[in-house]
Amino acid sequence: MRIIIIEDEPFTAEDLITDLHQLRPAWEIVTVLKSVQQAKAWFSHSPQIDLIFSDIELGDGTCFEVFSAFPPMAPVVFCTAYDQFALAAFQTNGISYVLKPFSLNTLQAAIEKFERLRPQSPDLRALMEILPQPRKSPARLLVHHKDKIIPVSMEDVALFYLHHETTMLMQMDGSTYVVPQVLGDIELMAGNSFFRASRQYLVNRTAIRSATTQLSRKLLLELKVPFVEPVTVSKEKTPIFLEWLEK
Repeated sequence: MRIIIIEDEPFTAEDLITDLHQLRPAWEIVTVLKSVQQAKAWFSHSPQIDLIFSDIELGDGTCFEVFSAFPPMAPVVFCTAYDQFALAAFQTNGISYVLKPFSLNTLQAAIEKFERLRPQSPDLRALMEILPQPRKSPARLLVHHKDKIIPVSMEDVALFYLHHETTMLMQMDGSTYVVPQVLGDIELMAGNSFFRASRQYLVNRTAIRSATTQLSRKLLLELKVPFVEPVTVSKEKTPIFLEWLEK
């Protein structure tokens, strides 16, 4: 059984390897991938694997960026420290998830679920129906303003952002609304037209006028809307951002 781990926290990866060796000594841990960029490069060679354990939030993006570019030919067990991401991953049809800090019991349950499913498809390809797939962006999002419920077209949204831990959106005309969903859930359903520039900002491609390289090697985004806070992309995310912007 060939296993890969996608995890950017070294101690968490080591703990996971130790526990997997204890639970299934015969399983081979092929590699540990520490970033979206590294995972994309590894998956581009179409390796043969049987099971993936994947963190959701990595230093340069989310695992969904990897799986969108390279749909895996193996089932995925999601690992996350956040309940909302775990729930979103489960709703995206991963076979299981493990909430950090994980235990032998939670790992055992995930492994047993994989083993129950596996005999139904010896080559695992039929399990593709239950793997995470990129979601299409919804046409509209419902927002609340005073006593009104307003449908907002996703095409009209310039960016989503956090303001004192509240999720907000700004439309192309500069109007803003409170959004009931958390930003992580918005990212999962927003589709490829939006990019998670940082923890605070999810930006629509059509709202970006230009990007300027700073001394810190971050990118400073100039938007087409009157948004006063600086929106930057980290140097780790810059290659992925530029690839996304070009497409």
